[in-house]
Amino acid sequence: MDQQNITQSMEAFPFVSAVSSAPVKNEPVSLGTRYVANLVKNLESKKPEKDFKEIICPKGSFEMGGPNHYDSQAPRHWIELKQSFVLADSMVSQSMWKNFASENPSNWIGLDLPVERVSWVEAILFCNFLSICEGYDTCYEIKGGNIHFDGSANGYRLPFEIEWEYAARAGTGFETQFSGSNELSEVSSTSAIGLSKDIRTRVLRSRKPNAWGIYDMTGNLNEWCNDLFDHESYHKRNKSSERCFSFDAKSASFSIPLADCRDFSDKKMVVRGGSWYNSHDFSKVYTRHFQNLLYPSSMVGIRLARTIF
Repeated sequence: MDQQNITQSMEAFPFVSAVSSAPVKNEPVSLGTRYVANLVKNLESKKPEKDFKEIICPKGSFEMGGPNHYDSQAPRHWIELKQSFVLADSMVSQSMWKNFASENPSNWIGLDLPVERVSWVEAILFCNFLSICEGYDTCYEIKGGNIHFDGSANGYRLPFEIEWEYAARAGTGFETQFSGSNELSEVSSTSAIGLSKDIRTRVLRSRKPNAWGIYDMTGNLNEWCNDLFDHESYHKRNKSSERCFSFDAKSASFSIPLADCRDFSDKKMVVRGGSWYNSHDFSKVYTRHFQNLLYPSSMVGIRLARTIF
């Protein structure tokens, strides 16, 4: 990369001090030690080779949600996606992560394993890094102590929860309980009562993909989404006068004040898919989970998305 692009890149990452100085409990991860040592070096070198395929998810409609067993995932309601988008065929590998960070935070080490123990803020940092390497506009900015998301940018981002479930179902409707099969063992190493057989993450793409060729959307790791968790969001959409809720990622934008992220219970982001730890019921395509955006977990990883303009 030339010096102008490196300067632009550094300006896209103004949030080391903002995040590291946030007075949060239980010492959530400090971002500075994770990427600063490698950032300039990697930006000056050739761009990292992507080890994932970009699957085009066409715009369309689907019925979102599940049974009323858990209030936050009901009622079922129709969604129309106004914009096609790209979703990575697999989660971010540790091989990809090493291009970005000076250390591997994962609990289980292996270049063909998904990276985990990465906070939501670190995940969006990785999105910005890869966007710059690929010549795209960055979707995220932290300025004045606030995280800003710009849906009109063409760079990498995390999938919105609506997009995640749409892609996990891959046009199969309610016939498929898990992403790619009704048999959990075909798509996950997790047992029906929880915990994978060897109690760890599995090699990426080692189970059956879904109908769109997307792997590991069930039971390897939960995946960060681009939404604040709202227990009432499905009920709010269902009360709308419109029969079908319209969603357009390119028109989406939000801001999150870092000062509001001081405790684990604050600013919970949606995570989806179920992990090596979760049971049969908590790995279904409609099951919702959440995690504080500053707190990494060995049960949460990253999958990249990008809006098609």
